[in-house]
Amino acid sequence: MKRTVRTLSVFFAILIFLSSLAGTSAAGNFTTEEEWAANFQNMKGNNSVIALTPGTDESEMRFAWLSSPIDFAPKFKLGRKADLSDAKTIAVKNEPTVIGLLSNKVTAENLKPNTVYYYSYTVKGMWSKTESFKTGTGTEFKAIFMSDPQIGRSGDGKLDRVLSRDSYGWNSALESALATHPDTGFLLCGGDLVNTGTRKAQYNLLLAPKTLRSLPFATAMGNHDFYFPLYSDHFNNPNVFKGSPLLAPGGNGYWFRRGQALFVVLDSNFPIPGSQETLLKEAAEANPDALWRIVMMHHSIYGSYQGDDGPANLWRGYYAIFDKFNVDLVLSGHDHVYCRSYPMRDNKMTADGKGTVYLSANSASGSKYSPEPENTPWYAATCHQLRVPSYTVLEFTQGKLKLNTYRTDTSEKVDDEYVMTKTSPVPLPEAESLIDAVISFFRVLIVVIQSTF
Repeated sequence: MKRTVRTLSVFFAILIFLSSLAGTSAAGNFTTEEEWAANFQNMKGNNSVIALTPGTDESEMRFAWLSSPIDFAPKFKLGRKADLSDAKTIAVKNEPTVIGLLSNKVTAENLKPNTVYYYSYTVKGMWSKTESFKTGTGTEFKAIFMSDPQIGRSGDGKLDRVLSRDSYGWNSALESALATHPDTGFLLCGGDLVNTGTRKAQYNLLLAPKTLRSLPFATAMGNHDFYFPLYSDHFNNPNVFKGSPLLAPGGNGYWFRRGQALFVVLDSNFPIPGSQETLLKEAAEANPDALWRIVMMHHSIYGSYQGDDGPANLWRGYYAIFDKFNVDLVLSGHDHVYCRSYPMRDNKMTADGKGTVYLSANSASGSKYSPEPENTPWYAATCHQLRVPSYTVLEFTQGKLKLNTYRTDTSEKVDDEYVMTKTSPVPLPEAESLIDAVISFFRVLIVVIQSTF
């Protein structure tokens, strides 16, 4: 009898243990608001949080962090063993910032594909906790697109309760997205990272989520980011465009390659394309074999408010350069409403379904939701305001790009799947004559004027 009771006790103990394991799902590991608040002051004051950014291709990973000016010799090491016993040091390039700190940048090169690497860096002479990342796998991969976390937007951005609320919403969105799609290769963000580009604390909280220690974070500059160099201090972007006399204080656009896809990140804070066309041209010419040409910029060309909002249509002129270089997809934000266009060319919906698709994201943190337009714009396949942070998964397979958007509260897929297919790269455009360029300019100018007034 005692043996039976003992056996039953062991059985129920094992059952309870297994039940507890079953309950420890990805959702069970989410950070609670109380946990976030308990560590808030440390995260807000952590000036040395590191950011990973994509390299030119899968063989590179880039890093950036800030440190005290008396920290004269920051170090970085990288290895393939978790204990870093095989680690090699990589040179750190640093330069002073306008806020009195040093901006430290590292580029890890010659990385092997589909491989886990471990890294650590020094802050005040002490090695950080070891973190890891996994390199890309080539043709098949996933990327997550979000926009406008805008830390500090939900109220007075100097108040801790506002910063805590917005940064917690941002962290929760990332945790939800990556729990549902753990095989994500990198993150894309369409700008307005912070609400006030001069406030270091807002950048600290933007980069606080632990998920950002293991995933490269490709970002565009929004109108809340571009006017102060804290943006370029925090991100070590590849192939940054230098060929413009009008560089924003925050930096400029850049490009990188993943598998069959070329990603070109533009600075859209000036409504005339200008030098950004040169960046797109340089990127496309450096990657003529890229099957997909994808642009990310902050301002929406065919977003939720372009149909009736006159000033916003000043950006409509960008469509001509996307037509010229046969861009497949343009990712943007700014409007804080999800909107996807039909394929577009020459400022019209195409009859054959070929052309550029424009996708504008909702808020990634919940710090601001704009109202859904009363009438869906003429070019839009869908526009909606879920009033919950959302994200779009870009899934690349051989000759196919699939777009799906998800809620972060329930992880449910929004009913707006879109699939694009291609068999070969589209040739680059031939050089325009001066007369053709002038005619194109005035055609676009007429469209902008008509759209604006």
